[in-house]
Amino acid sequence: MEERGIDNVDVYRVLRTGFVQSESIKQGKRSDETVCKVIEHKKGARDLGVVTIVVRETKLLVMTVEWEDWK
Repeated sequence: MEERGIDNVDVYRVLRTGFVQSESIKQGKRSDETVCKVIEHKKGARDLGVVTIVVRETKLLVMTVEWEDWK
């Protein structure tokens, strides 16, 4: 499903090759959850961010995807 010009292939690529933005790491709603943002930097283009919930260090749940505008 494509949303905002971002499709599933983009999301999987970011999760495989991106980096975790350290200031985005937070405790989730449950004690076994951690929320973070994985970002892929593309030279000459906007960055792509995937807000992800890590459950029990075994499962990833994607909350949302968004374009990152760095200032």
